[in-house]
Amino acid sequence: MAFAALEAVCFQTREILDAMNQDSGIPLSQLQVDGGMTSNRLLMQLQADILCIPVVKPSMPETTALGAAMAAGAAEGVSVWSLRPEDMSEVTCEKFEPQINTEESEFRYARWKKAVEKSMNWETTEPFSNGNEETSIFSSVPLGFFIIGSMLMLVGAKFIAGECVPEGVFPSGYRGPSLQ
Repeated sequence: MAFAALEAVCFQTREILDAMNQDSGIPLSQLQVDGGMTSNRLLMQLQADILCIPVVKPSMPETTALGAAMAAGAAEGVSVWSLRPEDMSEVTCEKFEPQINTEESEFRYARWKKAVEKSMNWETTEPFSNGNEETSIFSSVPLGFFIIGSMLMLVGAKFIAGECVPEGVFPSGYRGPSLQ
């Protein structure tokens, strides 16, 4: 189940990148990633396999936050950070190369898309009905019996414990049956 969830993330990423490639006409040669999910090496390898391109993960997982901080620090009037290439340090990266062939990747992707298509429009706005309206009227009867039965058991337990007995029903000092 967990593997299927990771695989779905990768297929959704592929779907987005395919749309971007189609719109721009420029296919990616590699995918640079960051964020918390990049700590999962299986996910990164799976992404490379599904995209059929290398996935590059920097050693620092939150490069987006670093980029925002660098841009703010380089803003005019602040100038606490230099964005000149010669002032930048080299970032170490881990590269995940595809390890399955393109045909296998395409087969998996097509199978996932078919499963997604089959699951479309499963929800319904109409209440469930098996065609017999009399049955649907009584569909809440078991729940009603459960609630009433539970209430009766609670009242009965309190009665046996002597907590719900009206004054004068039992002799003075009587606390219910002894459980010894």
